[in-house]
Amino acid sequence: MELLLVGKFQTFLLILARVVGIFVGTPFFANRNIPFQAKGGLALFISLVLFPGLADNFGAKIPQEMALYAFLVSQELLIGLVIGFACNIMFTVFLLSGQFYSLQMGLGIINVMDPLSQLQLPIIGQLLSLYGLLIFLLVGGHHLVIIALHRSFEIVPTFGPASFGPLAKGLIDMFARMFAAAFMLGMPIIGVLFLCSVAMGLLSRAAPQMNIMMLGWPVNIFVGLFTLIILVPALFGIGREIFEELFAGIDRILYSLTLV
Repeated sequence: MELLLVGKFQTFLLILARVVGIFVGTPFFANRNIPFQAKGGLALFISLVLFPGLADNFGAKIPQEMALYAFLVSQELLIGLVIGFACNIMFTVFLLSGQFYSLQMGLGIINVMDPLSQLQLPIIGQLLSLYGLLIFLLVGGHHLVIIALHRSFEIVPTFGPASFGPLAKGLIDMFARMFAAAFMLGMPIIGVLFLCSVAMGLLSRAAPQMNIMMLGWPVNIFVGLFTLIILVPALFGIGREIFEELFAGIDRILYSLTLV
């Protein structure tokens, strides 16, 4: 009986390790503004919910060697970190597109502290980062992360072999999609401000006595903000597609871990 309880507890720790890995890597759950006690309690609660369906299947496979068990804990933690890192990649889309916006509008030197990444970011980058978080919550992304966690145990079982070799290809693919999505988000305002710059250049040629340099900066800011306001509804639709692609990419990465 005692050995059975020890085996159940060891299985629970393996499940908890994967959950903690996801919480550390996912921007929403890793937010430093959320108290550590709340995050720890939620991780324990999710692990307890998942435990009954996994303990009976894998409890008999607990290794007796401490070194092998420590390796399994590290593997579970790493799998959780991979899932969280994949989520973080897609959140970077909004930060990167916001940096494109800020540089084109002339606001690249105005930095503020981002509460999600704890980094100094251009002000438009932080605005789009928070908007991306809002989209994430509105489409139920926090629920989808938990669903992805449950699916990860089906695709990569707790005691199943995991191959991290093919993982690099999946992450590189997600990076490529991240840059493509950020460029797609940034293209409208980049195009509008490019046309604005061309118009200012033509105006400076037509009226050389005007100080176009002093006029150009506030015009770029006004046009950029006006364009951003117009694009807000479209950004919501694009952001929803980005997060749908995110969870499809997580599935691809998890399946790549099974290619032993």
